[in-house]
Amino acid sequence: MIAAVDAGRLLIVTPFVNSVKRVSAETAEKRNRFMFELADEIAIGYAGKGGMLERLVAEVKGKKVIRIQE
Repeated sequence: MIAAVDAGRLLIVTPFVNSVKRVSAETAEKRNRFMFELADEIAIGYAGKGGMLERLVAEVKGKKVIRIQE
């Protein structure tokens, strides 16, 4: 992975500072919102009924959302 970054083939983007080391429900939601903001199109592999992704996808406006599994 480091070689790909060094070669300019991989970009790592995060809304978090280096001190954030673990995923929590709060950081997962922030990460997902951040990725939705960056994306032109959003592909959802699976979003559980009543889950965070289902709720966040319902809030998406003006972007194409592709649901792979319903």
